[in-house]
Amino acid sequence: MRATSKPLRFYYFSFYSVGAFTPIKGLIWIYTAILLIYLPLSAKRMFGRGWFKSILTSYGVGVFYTFTMMIIMTTLIILGMLDIAKEVATQS
Repeated sequence: MRATSKPLRFYYFSFYSVGAFTPIKGLIWIYTAILLIYLPLSAKRMFGRGWFKSILTSYGVGVFYTFTMMIIMTTLIILGMLDIAKEVATQS
């Protein structure tokens, strides 16, 4: 594995952290646009493939990651709500 994968994770974490806690409105959208450009560029450089495969790979992984995280977060929210409902039911 080449050294470009660790900085990518660091940049994503940094972008999210700064964008989530900044008072500047719309900054998370600017960082998202930067990542939409940066991901295919880094994938092309890291794997040495053509543009089509680089774009398909980077956005495909992004969609899969988003879908997986959405399922996990939805499950955690539902489990939390069920736990609260059980607590309320036992108190009444």
